[in-house]
Amino acid sequence: MAFAILITTTMVLRAVGHGRLVPPAAQSAQRQMLATARGEIREFTLADGSRLTLDTDSSVVISLSAGRRDFALTRGRVRFAVAHEPRPFVVAAAGGTVVARGTVFDIRLVGDKRAVIDLIEGKVDVRQNQSAAKGSAQEAAREGRLPVTRLVAGHSLAFGAVLARQPAVPVVVADWPAGLRDFRAVRLGDLILDANRYAREPLVLGSRDLAKLQVSGTFSIRETRQLAHNLADLLGLAAREEGGRIVLDRPR
Repeated sequence: MAFAILITTTMVLRAVGHGRLVPPAAQSAQRQMLATARGEIREFTLADGSRLTLDTDSSVVISLSAGRRDFALTRGRVRFAVAHEPRPFVVAAAGGTVVARGTVFDIRLVGDKRAVIDLIEGKVDVRQNQSAAKGSAQEAAREGRLPVTRLVAGHSLAFGAVLARQPAVPVVVADWPAGLRDFRAVRLGDLILDANRYAREPLVLGSRDLAKLQVSGTFSIRETRQLAHNLADLLGLAAREEGGRIVLDRPR
């Protein structure tokens, strides 16, 4: 599968094996960007043993130094499995930051000003931006100018550039790195929007009213044809291929 690694410093990182990144001896911070293409899910292993799994069409900027491990989610979603060590592990997204050590969590961007963290293992501190904070989220976090929420495993929290004190809520974590998604009473139209992020042959509905149908279940989101037939069987619809796309419609 195609993927892109863009090095933004003069140092060159070497990719070996299944996305393992091996840096040379360095005196200063190493900065790079990892990205996935449409329909791709890929895992990378950093030199410290941390693992990053990037969802489809996602990107994250990494800056590693002797004293810190900094990350900035710029697009999509990433699962972080953090190796425990003294250096802080800080992820910036949508104007806020997440500080973690030895934890597993997902962060996904929702629009330009909002992010959601799903904490799978351990604890993290989530710092949200506020209008009084000046400069970058990382700088504000270091200076203690961002309100902080301690999140525990099994909970989800929305945060972002616009301060909104939202409570943490329980989260059901699906095995999305394996291409599986768990849906609970979601609109068919919303499920298709999510599935089409991975699809080379997009799913479309034969009529607008079908978008309101409620769907629950766990589906392989990357297998578009199989997903279409599963949804058709579940909802009593028909699936047909038409002009490079797959149409879900009522049986004729």
